[in-house]
Amino acid sequence: MTAFEEILAARAAEAGIPLTAEQIGQFSVYNEMLLDWNTRMNLTALTAPEDVAVKHIIDSLTAYDAALFDGARTLIDVGTGAGLPGIPLAVYAPHLTVTLLD
Repeated sequence: MTAFEEILAARAAEAGIPLTAEQIGQFSVYNEMLLDWNTRMNLTALTAPEDVAVKHIIDSLTAYDAALFDGARTLIDVGTGAGLPGIPLAVYAPHLTVTLLD
């Protein structure tokens, strides 16, 4: 497990957000892509593993409310920028079809 994955798993557990090993792996790929693309265009000033895990992913997942989302099939993230909160929500709730609109 990478340092990012360890931080994400620990912070998600602290926040009471259950993540599967598969989701942690998907978030790790997102983190790598975010950092790679951030070298070409300014997507975010926050690139440290702790910051991406907490301020990007965990903060995005706090928008998830099972009472609102479980019956939903689609979601649009308007003004998505670096894909937040849309990509984390799509990983966390794979039953949703998420559209990112910037």
